[in-house]
Order: sequence, then C-alpha cells, then structure tokens
Amino acid sequence: MAKLFFNKVGVTLYYICICVYLYGDLAIYAVAVPKALVNAVCGAPPKGPSPSNSSNMSLDFDYNSMLSSQSEESDVQLTWADESNHTSTHYCFGHVTDHQAYWLFLSIFAVAVGPFTFFDVQKTKLLQIFTIVMRYTAFLAMVILAFIHLHKRGSIDLPKAAVVDGVPNMFGVAVYSFMCQHSLPSLVTPIKNKSALSKVFALDFLLIFVFYFLVGFSAVLAFPVDQLEDEYSNQFGTAIASAGISYFLRLFPVFVLSTNFPIISITLRNNLKSLFLNPDQQYSFVIDRMLFPILALAPPIVVAFATQNLTLLVGYTGSYAGAGVQYIIPTALVFCARRYVPVLSGQPYMNKHQSPFKARFWLVAVLVWTTVCIGFVTVNHIINH
Repeated sequence: MAKLFFNKVGVTLYYICICVYLYGDLAIYAVAVPKALVNAVCGAPPKGPSPSNSSNMSLDFDYNSMLSSQSEESDVQLTWADESNHTSTHYCFGHVTDHQAYWLFLSIFAVAVGPFTFFDVQKTKLLQIFTIVMRYTAFLAMVILAFIHLHKRGSIDLPKAAVVDGVPNMFGVAVYSFMCQHSLPSLVTPIKNKSALSKVFALDFLLIFVFYFLVGFSAVLAFPVDQLEDEYSNQFGTAIASAGISYFLRLFPVFVLSTNFPIISITLRNNLKSLFLNPDQQYSFVIDRMLFPILALAPPIVVAFATQNLTLLVGYTGSYAGAGVQYIIPTALVFCARRYVPVLSGQPYMNKHQSPFKARFWLVAVLVWTTVCIGFVTVNHIINH
C-alpha cells in the first residue's frame, strides 16, 4: 500500500519508521521473557525505592497492556536490576544472583528462539490460536483474581484522580493500545461481503475496550499503586492465587512473547530487505540469508543485555516510532489515497464504506495531536534524564 500511494522518499521513510518500531518491539520482548523467567524461577526479590531512578511505571498494550502505572514518587525497581547501588543482593540459586540469572535466561532465549529469524514461518494458524487462548485465559484470570482480592480486602485505596506529571509519559505508552488494530487489514482483505464491517469493527473495539477497562481498573482498585509490579502478571503470588495459577501468570509472557518473537523478527528482516535491497537484483546467500537475519536479531538482544528497564523501552518505542506507525503513516496513506483514487477511476468516486470522519479537518487534527503527544513525551524525557 505504501508503494502504491507514496513516492520513493515516502516509501523509504515508511520502512524506516516500521523498522525502528519493530526493533523496539523485539527489544521489549527480549527483556520481558527473561524477566518473567527470573520471577517464576527465583521469586520476586524484596522491593524498595530505587535511589537512582525516578521514571514512571506505565500502562501498556497486548502483553504490554499488563505493564502497570506507578507514580514518579513511588517508582520501584527490582534490586537485581540495579546492582550498581549494592543495596541488596538477591540470589536465585547457589551463588547465581537474579541479575546473572537474567543474563542466563536471555542467552537461552536468544539461542532457542533467535534461529527462527533465519527461516520463513508460513503457517501461523496454530500459533495464533495458542496465543489467543493464552491471552484470554490470563486476562480473565487476572481480572477475577483482582476482584476476589479486592473483596477480601474490604476497602479501596483510591489513587489520585489525576497525576499531571504522568501525562507526558502516558502518551508514549498509550500508543501501544493500537496493537489491537494492526492486524485488521489482513483480516479485512479476504472478506468478500464487506457490508457489515462497521458493525463487526464496532463490536471488536467494544470488546477490546472492555478488556482494557477491566484489567486496568481492577488493578488500580485492588492494589495500592506503590505495590504494583511493572509486569502486572507478577502481581499474583501464592498469597493471592493458587500455586498453579500463580506460575501460569508469571510464565504467561514467556508463552505468548516467545511465539510472537519469531514472527516479528522475520517481519523486521523482510522490511530491512525492502529498505536496503533492490527487489530486481539477485544477492548472495550470505547477504540474503545470513546478514539481514543477524541485523534483525542482534540489536534487540544487545539492548536486552544492556538494560532491563521495560518502562524506558516502552516509552521510547511508543513515543516516537509508535506514534509514526499509529498516527503519521495512516494519515498520509488516507490523504494520498483520497487524491489517487479519483485520478485512477477517472471520475468522482463514492465509497459506500466511507468514514464519518472523512473531512480533511480530521487529518489535520490527527497530525496536531501527534505533534502535541511527541512534544509532551520529549519534554518528559528531557526533564527526567
């Protein structure tokens, strides 16, 4: 679609934005999986305020929608993720600390899942069904357990209605809510009778909203804000859930993200090829089958070795590349398509599926909103860092 409506510069910018976004996604996955394994195998270390970090913990999408928000004043870091302060050492097994266990699990993850980047995944139906079942089961379990915990507590510690300092960081993280949309084009295209698409989409987005609402608000009402884990699935220890459910929720990111990682890494590899290679030219095996898979796989793994700060990765990826994918690229595509289709048809074109937001005002409004969001997030990053 980008090649159909954009010129050469536009296509290049499109691929750059997509590639940066996918790099950020893979880095988030590469951090989240070993962190989940550390929490499942080693148990959560004692929590305490981190003297060197005051960034927000924030709410995110899909898997990232399980990342919970925390105020700046009560930002909590796992002690093993900040060993430089030497405030406390939590051992996983033997003389292996949680920090070292994280590196070990990350290495195993890279070796076990990384090689899939060198191949093509043709049939993902079973993987998608598995992922859907796991997600719905985990989300429902977390919502039910949170309400049960709230009932047992018998009281609600209501958080502040609004925290102005958290608004800038919210923009970058909220971008990930659009992950519920990015698969829609591939679902819509094969449908022959599109007369009922509006109703189907309305029901789809209503269901998504209900899940976001239930997961987010049950977390805020059931647990004090300063006690929320950055990976919300780790919130349900054996004191709240049975051992089996607790381990299932702790390992939920491992199951889901491990199946998604190869698909996204292959997508990134193919986009990198589209960006740098000429499709009409033949390239050697080393360049085509070795170099580009390594270029797709190596940077996220290196970033995961360098930091375990999910909030940082989510914030930057969502703030910039995510804003481009969610706001700028769709707006540009709609603008170019509306100009191109009448020229192609040679006559005024009436689309019976046209959006009620068809006026050009809405395109301008989206771009203004994007500018405001990126501005807020940039100011937030400058102030905090």
